[in-house]
Amino acid sequence: MSNKKSVPVVNKHGLSRTIPTEVKRTVRRQDGYGCVICGKMLVDYEHIDPLFCDALEHHPDHIALLCSEHHDEVTRRILPKRIVKESKANPYCKKRGFANSSYFPHPEDIKIKCGNSYFEDTKKIIEINGKPIIWIEEEEGRVLFNAVFYDSEGNKIGYLNRNTFFALVGNCDVYAVASRIEARLKQGTINLTLDIKADGIVELKRLSSNYGGTKVIIDNKGRIEIDNHGSKITMDSCQIFNCGGALSIGEIPKYKGDFFALSKFQKEKLKGNLPKIVDFFGTAKGYIFYSEIIDLHGLTSGYFKESKVYNLLGEYIGDLVKAESEDLFTIETDSDEYEDREPIYIEKRNRIANRVFRKKIMDTSYRILN
Repeated sequence: MSNKKSVPVVNKHGLSRTIPTEVKRTVRRQDGYGCVICGKMLVDYEHIDPLFCDALEHHPDHIALLCSEHHDEVTRRILPKRIVKESKANPYCKKRGFANSSYFPHPEDIKIKCGNSYFEDTKKIIEINGKPIIWIEEEEGRVLFNAVFYDSEGNKIGYLNRNTFFALVGNCDVYAVASRIEARLKQGTINLTLDIKADGIVELKRLSSNYGGTKVIIDNKGRIEIDNHGSKITMDSCQIFNCGGALSIGEIPKYKGDFFALSKFQKEKLKGNLPKIVDFFGTAKGYIFYSEIIDLHGLTSGYFKESKVYNLLGEYIGDLVKAESEDLFTIETDSDEYEDREPIYIEKRNRIANRVFRKKIMDTSYRILN
């Protein structure tokens, strides 16, 4: 016979313990999709004022998201409700801009499942318009999974950054249930379902994404549908092994600007005097023309403001840094992630050079110049 006490289904006022879906959604939006104290995404819904036993209704203003650790501390009367209420008024996630949850895929299984398709021993899974969207790294014997997720309207949902998921605080409702992460911009539309079981593989089960006008969908039958500005392809039950890159869609956005409009003679004459952009190894990649970034063919592929370089979609790429020569510049960062925790793809030769020279410089010129 069990000595465990049964948990009442309703409180003394007859209020059910089951919180309505819409109320939960509102609480998540209020609290930034994570624990109001530490930001972890795996959460419980805790009545704070009044307590559940005294509550007459499930009101979102009186419920807070708490991770299991902080929920347990409240239950054991270690953490006062006063602190929870203060955190509810100024949630951790809204201060930082994201919630997070760490995952532990298999340390040796270099595999991602996208719908019904498998990508194994393939470093760069999807690249769109020159930007890696899903990729795998290996570092000191560990397998690290990375992805940048967008919703169907082109807004960033969050990132898988070296096995930690960061959910951005925005319009998309993002939440974690056990090993699964789900995101929905609108009711009835699934923008993301990601499942990473302990010592399992990374499974991208559903996706409805739009980056720069290129749409990538994983539907409820596991098919991958790609729509690149009207050019469409559908994949189902594909298996890709041992590739440097699997799916590369579209090109770096460029346009014919003022430099391209010059005569061939004018362009050749100017190129000799324009500051050059070089990569990490000194290879010429493009030029600086006033505040624009020009590729070797004279097309405009970006611009800079106060040494911050942006592509034509307005995304920050890196800093414009003067090299040893006054006429040479690089585009780089000193971190492997941007400020909002978006991971940065690092080319293999860049990693090797960093180890040799014991530097931490990320050459991001590949994002804007071929």
